[in-house]
Parts: sequence; structure tokens; C-alpha cells
Amino acid sequence: DWSSDVCSPDLRWRGQIGLPPASEADILAAAKPGKVGADEAQRFVMVSPDGAKSTDAFLVPKNGSTWFCKLSGDTAAVQAQADAFTKFLAQAKLP
Repeated sequence: DWSSDVCSPDLRWRGQIGLPPASEADILAAAKPGKVGADEAQRFVMVSPDGAKSTDAFLVPKNGSTWFCKLSGDTAAVQAQADAFTKFLAQAKLP
């Protein structure tokens, strides 16, 4: 089930930056479309409650697996690298 593939890591990542758990519906509503190479992805951008930490993650279901591409760290650094991260992933090729 794609929603469980998305919700489990999203909940873990939320906890890593101090965000409270979210419902499956809220997690799925927060997903934005993205691409990793030719593959469709779901993108999640999260910021800690104090604004200090962020995560920008792409999840890609492919061939029975789910691939995770994640950038996390200080919010200023994550935001500064978001475009480069997105461009890099657009050129990536998953097996």
C-alpha cells in the first residue's frame, strides 16, 4: 500500500526534527508531486517547530520498492540547496 510506504518514513522524519505525529490523511495531503529522473515521486518538505531544522524528501515507488532521497539539516542550508537537490534528482536514474 503506497500510503503506508509514505506514512512510515514521514512519521519518523517528523520526529527527527521535533514535529508531532500526523494523521495519514494529513501526511498524504502534504505530499507534492515530484520527479526522480523519469519516475514520479511524492515530495515532503518539513520544518521544525522552532524553524531551525528542515527535511526535504522525495519518495519514489518503483518495482515493488520505495526509494527515499532526503536532504536534512539546518533550515537555511536545506532551503539554500533545495533547487540543486531537485535538479540533481531530476537527472538521477533509479534502477
